Amino acid sequence: MAESPIVAEVTPPSGVTILLYANQAGQTSSGTVFITNHAGVGRTDTVGVALVPNGQSLSDASYICRNTTVEASYTVYLQQIYLGDQDRIYVVSQNGTSNFVFTGTIWSI
Repeated sequence: MAESPIVAEVTPPSGVTILLYANQAGQTSSGTVFITNHAGVGRTDTVGVALVPNGQSLSDASYICRNTTVEASYTVYLQQIYLGDQDRIYVVSQNGTSNFVFTGTIWSI
């Protein structure tokens, strides 16, 4: 797998859905979201990742993964994510023990 720079990183508070990344006007991007649960042994986390197109609001239909279990000290990733002009990525960690990293490439259009 080719190495990509970190575009955005966040560790959301427990149960709070927050913005991980948003393309600016005139940008597109593609990349991978890495999710790592930093909790102690035996402590799983339940996470979600949503893609919201420009002009739309976050809704249940926005989630590309939801109620996904990540074991303690494990990392999962979602690859080949493509974002158009002003599209956004939102994330949620039910326990607040997981961090989210978006790596990839940004282009001006």
